[in-house]
Amino acid sequence: MNDYKYIIIPTADLSGVDFACVRESGPDTVRRSIDGLETFVSYLGNKPRCLYGLEVKDHTAIMAYLKTNSANWEQPDPSEI
Repeated sequence: MNDYKYIIIPTADLSGVDFACVRESGPDTVRRSIDGLETFVSYLGNKPRCLYGLEVKDHTAIMAYLKTNSANWEQPDPSEI
């Protein structure tokens, strides 16, 4: 079972993330939306202070979000274009 928690944030706000408190090691290691405007970070345990006030998603919820908004998060298959 995946116990990580996920928080979607605007890419422009990455400078406010304390990467010592999240699973990702820096701005270059986050997954970004195709348009580059959104990303997300993940963590275990208590919510990092730098992420207070932001909505937390569990693994099921983040997967549903990515699937529902798949046009924003997945590159189209070149054979289907």
